[in-house]
Amino acid sequence: MGWPAVERVWLPTWLRDRDAEVERLVRAAREAAGQGAAGQDAAVQGAATQDAAGPSDSQGAPEAAPVEARAATTAGYGGRVCDGGRAADVWADVPERRAYTPSRRGQPVDLDRLHDPATRAQLTFAAAEIIQIEGPVSPERLVQHWGASFGLQQVVARRSGDLLALELPGIVRGEEGFRCLEGESPGIHSHWQRSGRVAGRAVEVILLVELSNAMQAIARRRFGVSHADLARETGQAFGLARLTAGIRVRLERVLAVAVARGLLTERAERLYAA
Repeated sequence: MGWPAVERVWLPTWLRDRDAEVERLVRAAREAAGQGAAGQDAAVQGAATQDAAGPSDSQGAPEAAPVEARAATTAGYGGRVCDGGRAADVWADVPERRAYTPSRRGQPVDLDRLHDPATRAQLTFAAAEIIQIEGPVSPERLVQHWGASFGLQQVVARRSGDLLALELPGIVRGEEGFRCLEGESPGIHSHWQRSGRVAGRAVEVILLVELSNAMQAIARRRFGVSHADLARETGQAFGLARLTAGIRVRLERVLAVAVARGLLTERAERLYAA
């Protein structure tokens, strides 16, 4: 077919060190592109000679176009192997997070009567509905939804503190103040939800346990993963556009939680699903 080289990829090697394999393939493709360009120059020179000498019975100029197309396609995988656009394909079996849309449950003045049974009942129903749709919810997001349900675009700090101090039936609080339905405390939350870039969540409003569940899934799929790749792919799974310093700090804390829960083990600077 006129290709100057053929590269083989062995599955065990790919699973063990995918980044190194990608770099090797990109390097080989670039070398092939250079050879293809040289072949094109030779073909052009040969065609010019044939034009000067007249028609010939032999038509043997090599075709370099397939090499160029192959090199361009392979080079596109340099840098990030699995970007945010492919997260939905990689995690097709993981449910995508649905954002809760608040429904009107009262007037702003009702939030001045937090000891009123009717108001507390509406707050309880709203909290349960949010958790059923989104999963364990951060205190900041819970207050935001409560405010919207009662006609407030913004909830001041004092009112926010009063709301979060309420003990509501069927709603339990766990680490970092996240609320969960009774019977599935945040500490035993056993699943996670992926997010696209458009619907990505701030990492601060994602339960530490949910993030650690995702890390375990990534390590299991990769048959072991480096710290850097684990952070990058966790961010992609949750729709994070880039890993800022603050996000990296939180992901390091998540990693500690995952190891403490027995979800991950570390060997030779690589992390494996337990």
